[in-house]
Amino acid sequence: MTASTDGRAVFVASVRQVMANDVLDNILAHYGFSGEMASAASQGADNLTFLVGDPEPRHVLRCYQVTAAHEIDFELDLIDHLVNHGFPTPRIVRTATGRRRVVESGVHAVLFDFVAGVPIDPRRSESGAQIADLAARLHLVTAGCSFGVERSRSDRGRIRALLRALETDAVLGGKAGADRLVEHLRGLLDDLAELRERALPSGAIHHDFAPDNILVHPADANHGQSIAALIDFDESYAGPFVFDIASLLTNWAKGERDWFDLPAMRELLTAYQRVRPLTPGEREALPLAVRAFNAADAAEYILRNYPKRPAEFALSGCLSLSTYYALTERDDWLRGLDVG
Repeated sequence: MTASTDGRAVFVASVRQVMANDVLDNILAHYGFSGEMASAASQGADNLTFLVGDPEPRHVLRCYQVTAAHEIDFELDLIDHLVNHGFPTPRIVRTATGRRRVVESGVHAVLFDFVAGVPIDPRRSESGAQIADLAARLHLVTAGCSFGVERSRSDRGRIRALLRALETDAVLGGKAGADRLVEHLRGLLDDLAELRERALPSGAIHHDFAPDNILVHPADANHGQSIAALIDFDESYAGPFVFDIASLLTNWAKGERDWFDLPAMRELLTAYQRVRPLTPGEREALPLAVRAFNAADAAEYILRNYPKRPAEFALSGCLSLSTYYALTERDDWLRGLDVG
């Protein structure tokens, strides 16, 4: 992504969705802004982002690239619900006619309030507990909510998509290790189908508790860091909370050699349960959820990267897949889930 001399964003051919200056102008006009007030913020894997404001940013414009058009409203309904319940996440800005989403030349865009903050620092000792607390509050606020639209990027949906690709794409299905992966994915889907029959506590799953998605007010000499906002709900969906707890553990309880750190796992689960205690059914389901999360993460990586270089792509190069296999072969990590 580059910027033109007048400050408006111009997208180069490498960007999946090419958007001209006039499209950006037309989108921002719905909110009473002009393209000159927008500056390119990032080109993410899932969306394109602009800061809007002059001279300081007041809003963030997101242009969706991956999320299917009919699934965007799930995210918007979820965010409205969170804001209305006082949960820290940026508010959606309506157009002059009250619309939450603008469509111009096939580009779906949403404007959010800008939240000042920096990504949470994973090196700070309090960060893990703060994020666990945030996840538990998210689950309390959304308990029992489905928000109407089934999202395709659930853990189960990603695993199914990879299995379908392995079974229908001769090149991918012929890769070294493909037969083993197909067998595992089929077994996982059977286990997940059985899990769906249980009455596990459910609601909104954020699914991506990476540091960049948790903004904090930076620590200073007098105060520690505090949560400013949880952002980026591209991967969110409705489902059992154990899958979000699996995301939390995978993102924040890794130690040396990218393997699970048992004290860190226990610390996260203890902090989470101060806000929302796990049910016996959730405790029983959590090992499967951790395996499924890592398998789904592997599916996302494979399905995004294999098409770029089909002939050269190797399944063995997927770190999440290696982690998934290790989770099925080792049981030492299960002790990290043993929290009263």
